[in-house]
Amino acid sequence: MSQDIRFKIARQVAGLTQLRLAEAVGVRESLITRIESGRAKPDRETAEKIAQVLAKRPLEIGI
Repeated sequence: MSQDIRFKIARQVAGLTQLRLAEAVGVRESLITRIESGRAKPDRETAEKIAQVLAKRPLEIGI
């Protein structure tokens, strides 16, 4: 399974929209969109925040 798909599935399983995830992490929704589409890679701090909100490790969700 590709990284962007794992990320999207984890977000959906957590019941979060891209906007809600972005708000919880403190980033713009456009960054979440770009990560999901494979066009961006978050920095380490942002990846850790995203993983924490999704209750996963960064590697589990492909970031």
